[in-house]
Amino acid sequence: MRTEGPPGDATLQVAFDLHQQGDFSAALAIYRALLQTYPDNPQVLGLLGSACRMTGESEEAVECLRRAVAAAPLRIDLKAEYGIALAEAGEHARAIDLLEDLLPALAAQKQDAAVVYAALGDACLGLERLYEAVGHYRTAIAKEPENTAAAVNLGTALQRLGRHKEAIAAYEAALRLEPSNLGAMTNLGVALQEFGQVDDSLAILKCAAALAPSDPGIRTDLAVSLLKAGDSDGAEEALNRAIASDSGYGRAWSNLGNLLQSGLLLAEARMAHESALTLDPDDPEFHWNHSITLLLDGALKDGFAEYEWRRKIPGFGNRHITGTAWDGSKPRGRTILVYAEQGLGDTLQFCRYAPLLARAGAKVVLACPEKLAPLLSTLDGPVEIVSNLDAVSFYDCQAPLMSLPHLMGTTLKTIPVSVPYLSVPPGAASPLPASQKGSRIGLVWAGNPNNPNARHRSMPLEALRPLFALEGIEWISLQEGPARKQILGTGLPIADLAPDLSATAAAMAELDLVITVDTAIAHLAGALGRPFWLLLSYAPDWRWLLDRDDSPWYPTARLFRQPTAGEWGPVVEDVREQLRAFTKH
Repeated sequence: MRTEGPPGDATLQVAFDLHQQGDFSAALAIYRALLQTYPDNPQVLGLLGSACRMTGESEEAVECLRRAVAAAPLRIDLKAEYGIALAEAGEHARAIDLLEDLLPALAAQKQDAAVVYAALGDACLGLERLYEAVGHYRTAIAKEPENTAAAVNLGTALQRLGRHKEAIAAYEAALRLEPSNLGAMTNLGVALQEFGQVDDSLAILKCAAALAPSDPGIRTDLAVSLLKAGDSDGAEEALNRAIASDSGYGRAWSNLGNLLQSGLLLAEARMAHESALTLDPDDPEFHWNHSITLLLDGALKDGFAEYEWRRKIPGFGNRHITGTAWDGSKPRGRTILVYAEQGLGDTLQFCRYAPLLARAGAKVVLACPEKLAPLLSTLDGPVEIVSNLDAVSFYDCQAPLMSLPHLMGTTLKTIPVSVPYLSVPPGAASPLPASQKGSRIGLVWAGNPNNPNARHRSMPLEALRPLFALEGIEWISLQEGPARKQILGTGLPIADLAPDLSATAAAMAELDLVITVDTAIAHLAGALGRPFWLLLSYAPDWRWLLDRDDSPWYPTARLFRQPTAGEWGPVVEDVREQLRAFTKH
């Protein structure tokens, strides 16, 4: 911004020098005094607005810069500053309109537009226009490679898009520019944790906590990683320190609820979540965390209502479906688009609701991942399956699949439990080898390694070795992913299939039993009405509830639970004893 001000007024230069030196409070006092003498001077207004931005007085900054632009409408620098102030004040749509209009003029005058592109990125990020935000931040960084803030915010946008590898690279670039940048450090720690690199996450978050020992946010992020690493005591200590630093910090209370839930202390967990919500009743993540505890406790009606808050979490699902949201009102005569939003297992479990909606008189279009389309095409009832949303030309309203239990009022007593609701797709051939004598049992020992809970719900194949000592069993591996390689190293007698899901369904039809950890394979077996034994970690996913060896979702399931966290030995021994009886039938 130019420094020329009212003719002959040297006071403005004094204020500007203070401004440049970072003494914004002193500069503000002089600017405000000058404004009494020159109330409509665009330079005084512009510098006052800029100083207000630096001190966080966003409302005054916007008003001063609005007046400055009105007084000098041809000043590009003032318009740019105004647009940036709007973005910082949360007026994202107005900021985008102004700054995008300004870009051609900046280019024509060959002015440095890096700060403008960064502000556009911030505004797009605020509106969850994440792809645009990424583009603007990349442009800002190309024009100003040392822009640390743009690098951090680029990482944030990428992280919300689920592009964790790129987000990690952006944060690491920011730290190369500014090694002690706490924002970059903590965001990197969280991104590494979400990407499954928990040990690396802990290393960086411990460094951040050492730099800012009283910061409750950093302590809370550290606690989350400690909990994922299985260090409940360390997580509890970190959360207690966060709350001691700031008892009004809601994230610490919410994550304390998660910690208590992991120890199966559900009444205490509820109280912690309620404390978080008292502090900030509009935080969607607090409601999301609360919902998981309620659902695990069997309070499905209240839990699914709270679960709806997930849709307000920035970046959740990354699907922006237009059109009227279905509110649960009478569906008869309507075309309702239902779309899968989470993992394969979630889709396999909750696709059961689509035929119910169809039988209530709706025309249902169910959008799902392409690999699930053949299976979901076997749903009973008039449900149209699509794997490309562009193929859906018309619908009256829409709903995410995981919202149907809430919209249809599901409780423990009203779960639609009739199975099978899926069947083997026509033309799907079983990959099973020729039958041998004895029981044929499918086996899965590890889930998706990218799942945040993978280290708790998976086990090494070697841990199941005692099962292979039993006679009269033909073992069939249905394992997918990197864990398949474990077969080669064990020498265990197990046929390695790893077919696609349709072929897996065909194989299950010929198996006597499936034994699996918590993966999509469990949901597939349950949806097909095939018998399966589910091996669960001490603190299981909410849908498996607590203190029971059956499932209200799948009548053919039998549940085997860890008696203590991390201990698979007792589970395997229990399964072995039950297999003895199973194979005698």
